[in-house]
Amino acid sequence: MEREFWETRWQEGRIGFHRSETNLELLAHWSSLGVPKDAQVLVPLCGKSLDMLWLRAQGHRVLGTELSSIAVEAFFAENKIPLERESATLRGNRIEIRGGDHFELEAPDLGSVRGIYDRAALVAMPKEMRARYAGHLISTVPKGTPILLQTIEFDSGLIAGPPFSVEAAEVIDLYGGAYHCEELVRRPVIEERERFRKAGVDELDEVVWRLTARQ
Repeated sequence: MEREFWETRWQEGRIGFHRSETNLELLAHWSSLGVPKDAQVLVPLCGKSLDMLWLRAQGHRVLGTELSSIAVEAFFAENKIPLERESATLRGNRIEIRGGDHFELEAPDLGSVRGIYDRAALVAMPKEMRARYAGHLISTVPKGTPILLQTIEFDSGLIAGPPFSVEAAEVIDLYGGAYHCEELVRRPVIEERERFRKAGVDELDEVVWRLTARQ
């Protein structure tokens, strides 16, 4: 996905992926990662997610990455957070969002990260980009940094993404070399997804994964 694609989505208000409440799976499963309360956590392709406010309330310092400058500006404005600017990076009250290409981050940028919350990044990428994304993440965060990952599964022949279907076998293929991949929850949500029903999709599952370091 190119920056122009996402900027257009935000400009036109086509942001059905944005949720107006904290993700319930985050509330239920984040603590199982055992991330220290004062640690920095990474939220890739964060948009203007309210989940970052919840993570901050748990005592974490939050580092988000986001392509769309509209989303970054909106997050701080809508939540009335006084901010500082440094080029494309905005920060305020223990939340920092780095605007621009996530793939430009290097290991020194993420050296303090102790946990990762990925609800919207992996599923936002077409298949040909997902291996690059996972490999980049594994190589730039400290080894074994735990990840709470959410994916969806559906018949991708019926509707184009994003979000894209990412099946269990692919998650294990992408992350299994570095992580123990544990499926925590699989929940059918087709009744909640009108766009998918209209496209003829009969089954759609949301899946929550806990990825922890291999011993």
